[in-house]
Amino acid sequence: MKKTIFKEIKEQVKKLIGLLGVHKTDENSKWMNISHPHFIIVFQSLLAIFNSIFQKFITLGTLILREFCNESTSYGELKKQLSNTVSKVIVAELNEIETVLLDMFFRKVGKIVNSRESILVTSGTQELKEIYDLSEKASSISKNLISQQNNPITQAVLFIEKKFLATFHERKLGELETILNNEPWIKNEVPEEMIKYIMDRRGEASKIAGIKLENPEITATGSLLMFYKILYEYVKIGEELQIPVECASRLLEILKFYNRKTYELIIEAKAVPQKLPRVTSKHLALSVQGLTFILQEFYYIENRLQTKVKEFAVILQGEMNNTKQDYISHLKAINDKLCQIIILRVDEHCKIAITEAKWDTMISPSQMDKDYYVKQITTDLASMHSILLTVLNNNQLLEVFTTILQSLSDNLIELYTKIKIDGYIPAQRIKNDIQQLLITLREKFSQALLEPLEDLDDRLQKFILDRCECFLKV
Repeated sequence: MKKTIFKEIKEQVKKLIGLLGVHKTDENSKWMNISHPHFIIVFQSLLAIFNSIFQKFITLGTLILREFCNESTSYGELKKQLSNTVSKVIVAELNEIETVLLDMFFRKVGKIVNSRESILVTSGTQELKEIYDLSEKASSISKNLISQQNNPITQAVLFIEKKFLATFHERKLGELETILNNEPWIKNEVPEEMIKYIMDRRGEASKIAGIKLENPEITATGSLLMFYKILYEYVKIGEELQIPVECASRLLEILKFYNRKTYELIIEAKAVPQKLPRVTSKHLALSVQGLTFILQEFYYIENRLQTKVKEFAVILQGEMNNTKQDYISHLKAINDKLCQIIILRVDEHCKIAITEAKWDTMISPSQMDKDYYVKQITTDLASMHSILLTVLNNNQLLEVFTTILQSLSDNLIELYTKIKIDGYIPAQRIKNDIQQLLITLREKFSQALLEPLEDLDDRLQKFILDRCECFLKV
């Protein structure tokens, strides 16, 4: 009986494949030379014919077993009841046939799926999803036979999905590296369609995870906009493939890569001299905007992953938090560097002023030349403010200049402490200089910086009161 069954199955499968237009050249290439829709038809047809075979076998097996047991129950129940009786030989014979049938089924279909591997790893997620869905049907059509620990066809598809992800990830890392290496670090206008794309992605996260939707504030480089699209390619893949943990892990890897690469190019100045003659405050500010925007996006991506990836909290939450912290540390390094640029210049101007400002000679504000330390400090501060104002939002600008103005007050107080204040002229000079500096900064700075300017004013006025006022009384 076994030989007859197996011979008949082989003939039916061979005939079916021929009718479906798959002609043998050699065992592997015949499956490479058909289109994806054609392959899906073949896959569906194979499932249908094996389903028919399994159902006929179960019907036949049920009739045989009922010769030894009169109960009107299912094929599986009949086998259980008879497995410990004198009819167990018949049950063993049927189990043997089932094992060979399933082996034939999974081996044949699995081999066909594996033969498409080189095509599938470079195709799209939709094709992989279609094949995965069909592979799951393989389990359902064989569920009444001997149970399988793992569906070999599904395992083959999952293996291909992992190779697809590895190929995709390698390609995207290469694309991103090329994009960043060729970034000119100039401000790009963000097109309306890109704003809509960002809002659509955030909207999807809001619907999925039930979080608040916020409009993006973004001043972008070209590389940032392209990186954003790449990020959501990973998110989409993770939602369409059956390996969401692996997809989320690769997403974190490319987030880390972007952070590390931009740090190298700007903080470590590796973009010099290939793309930039030098790294300026404007380049640093553009990098701040990019990092801030991605940090905002973490909120949406993280909530989306938590909803879609059941194991996220256990497996990936720690790594996500570490990646986020790396971005925050990078952001702080840039802010420190922005502050350091101006702080060093202020420090230099103050050191020169100690010896060259002639503190025993009265100078009115109208007599200050361009090399006078107050003029140089206000010019440098106004220039940086003007540059950063075009790139940073108010909160970012406030963060940078709060540190700068704090340091400015320290430098000025240190300078004035070193001056011999022993009479009216040096005391009035210091008061005039402070007054002129504050007037100029209030004229040049935006409203967002009023608070740190007031703090600067308070500290300097306290110095005047403590050290100068006694020499200014008539």
